[in-house]
Amino acid sequence: MMNPSSLSACSLLSLGLLACQPGNLSTTAGDFGVAFDIEPDCIEIDVSALNIEAPFTVDMFIKSGTDAGFDIYPLIVWPGAFALFQDEYQYLIFGPSTDTSAGAGASSPTDILDGGYHHVAATYSADGEAAVYLDGDRLVSAPIPLLGEPGGTLYLGCWPAQNDATFNGVIGEVRIQSTRHYDSDFAPTWETYEEADTVLALWHLDSGRGTSVLDTMGISDGELTNGEWVEFPMPGYDPDEAPGDTGGDTAE
Repeated sequence: MMNPSSLSACSLLSLGLLACQPGNLSTTAGDFGVAFDIEPDCIEIDVSALNIEAPFTVDMFIKSGTDAGFDIYPLIVWPGAFALFQDEYQYLIFGPSTDTSAGAGASSPTDILDGGYHHVAATYSADGEAAVYLDGDRLVSAPIPLLGEPGGTLYLGCWPAQNDATFNGVIGEVRIQSTRHYDSDFAPTWETYEEADTVLALWHLDSGRGTSVLDTMGISDGELTNGEWVEFPMPGYDPDEAPGDTGGDTAE
C-alpha cells in the first residue's frame, strides 16, 4: 500500500508541509474527510492484526448526501464481524455482515441521507446487546449475534460483497473502542478523537491527499480507492450554530 510519492516525503519535512511515516505520505492533519459516491469509491483497511471482541463501540462523524435510492449505503463493514449501514428501505442497521435484512440486526427506520452532519455510533455489550445512536439519541437496541469469524479486511464507505453498495456522502472520523462507550443518550462533541488505552483503531481521514489512510494507533492502516478528499469541519463544526443542527432536513 505504499504511495510512490512517499519516497520523497521525508525530504519535505523541513518545509513544514508534510508529515512522514514509513510507507505513507500525508499532509499535516487538516480539516478533511473522504467523499464517497459510486463504486469503486472505497477505503480498504488491513485489520489482520486487530483483535476485536465484546464489548466494543464504533462511532464516526459524517456529512450525508441526499441521493437516497433503492440501494445499500455502508458506513463501516468488517466481514465476519459486523456491518453498519442504511438499507434500501431507509433503515439504519447495525448487524452481522452476512445478512442485510432489517430483522437480522438492531435496525431503525431512520434515513440518514438528509444532507446533514451526523454523529453515528453503534455499541455491542458483553452480553450481546447491539445498539445504534444517531446524533447522541439511542434509536434502537436488540440482542444480536455478532463477531463470528472476523476477516482481515475492513471497509469504510463501501461493501464489495454487495452489488453497487457505496455510501453517499463524506466520512470524516472513525473510531473503534474496546468498551461499550455509550449506554444512554448523550450530546456528541464535535472534536477529533484522541488516542486512549481503550481505542483499538482511530482513522482521522484528514490527510487531504494521496491514497494512504493512517490508523493513529499504528496498527491498521488502509488505502483509498477513487474516493475524493474534501473539506470537512472536524474539529470545529458547531451544530448549535449551524442551520438544521446536526440532522440536516429532518433534525428536530
